[in-house]
Amino acid sequence: MNQKSVLSSSPDGAYVPQCDVDGRYSPLQCHGSSGYCWCVDGQGQERAGTRTSPGEFSC
Repeated sequence: MNQKSVLSSSPDGAYVPQCDVDGRYSPLQCHGSSGYCWCVDGQGQERAGTRTSPGEFSC
């Protein structure tokens, strides 16, 4: 499923993973509604201890 179809079919406030132009997960993921961010590995799994408050992120 591509990002455009996920965005159009997801309920408001749902988290949608961000990907780069090659379809890989972006290392920094942020929830648009809450502003919280976290780092992920190559499979899109959250790295432990990386979840941050809005505006305080670094991967």
